[in-house]
Amino acid sequence: MDKPSISIILPTFNRANAINNAIDSILNQTFTSLEIIIVDDASIDKTSQVVELYQKKDSRITYVKNKENVGCSKSRNIGLRHAQAETIAFMDDDDQYADQDVLINLYSKMKSEGAELVIANYGLGDELRLMKRFEKDFKSNIIKSPGPFLQCVLIKKQLITNIGVAFDSQAIPSEDWDFFISISKLNPIVSYCACTTFNWRTNQNSQSLDFLREANSLAYICKKHKKYITENVGSKIMSCHYRRIARVYEKTDSIKQVKVFYKKAFQEYSISIKNIFYWIMVKIGYKNTKPLINWIRKLRGVSNA
Repeated sequence: MDKPSISIILPTFNRANAINNAIDSILNQTFTSLEIIIVDDASIDKTSQVVELYQKKDSRITYVKNKENVGCSKSRNIGLRHAQAETIAFMDDDDQYADQDVLINLYSKMKSEGAELVIANYGLGDELRLMKRFEKDFKSNIIKSPGPFLQCVLIKKQLITNIGVAFDSQAIPSEDWDFFISISKLNPIVSYCACTTFNWRTNQNSQSLDFLREANSLAYICKKHKKYITENVGSKIMSCHYRRIARVYEKTDSIKQVKVFYKKAFQEYSISIKNIFYWIMVKIGYKNTKPLINWIRKLRGVSNA
């Protein structure tokens, strides 16, 4: 096989009953100069048999099996080491491309505009999440809030290589945001493609529904990039991140962490009315003031934690 133009990295773990949908959606792409690197994170189901059947039909599939379970971030790093192409795409084992032209649209955009990173839209249920705002001033926008998933971008391998360790296991399940913040430090040439790449489906087993892990990962990312965030977008945005983390912790039993991060928000930007309010509420006692907080959120049309 000639050297592929795109290497698609697909980590998987015990998804023998679903990974075929992800693989089929890649093989059905109109863009054919590609390879699929499937990194099996020590599955104990029939994943290897499923992939073996595909390999017999298509030589573009490379199968790597980890000796032990290391998680999706380290599996992606392993996949990167096997990638032959200069351009990288990512796919999760329970997702699939929205249509057959996703890769050709992204690749054509990258080539025509000389981009190092192409970002496109994705679906969430019946809602289309538009990523256009990340085309202009990517650094500022990605620091301010998470946006694209790995599955909705095409990126130059050299850009990933330049950040060192691409995927940080401590950032799971918000590793996408951590990755893009790290990429933004290199000031990449970014383009936006107005296509829908995939439809993100949540389920009860989804990592993103584990609020404690999510809160811990966001706290880790903000600590890791704090200096970079404050230098580029200021303390006000940093305090917003701390409030967001506190709200996620509110969905758990980690009342101590709720207090910690509302306090951090206040200390970071003490002239904010919101920060003053929440700090007073947790100072009095979050358990006592929670009904008041929820009542005020209801008046403002904001959902409760």
